[in-house]
Amino acid sequence: VRKKRQSLSPLVGGYTPLDQIVGLVRYLISDATREVTGQVFFLKTP
Repeated sequence: VRKKRQSLSPLVGGYTPLDQIVGLVRYLISDATREVTGQVFFLKTP
């Protein structure tokens, strides 16, 4: 199941890879987002 999930591209119906989700969370909790407002982030998860 894991290999199948990893082989699917997020752009063609696959899931967002965990490392990208972690990267987004790290970005969101950083000081770099002090002036970011009204953003919507789409994640494909099971």
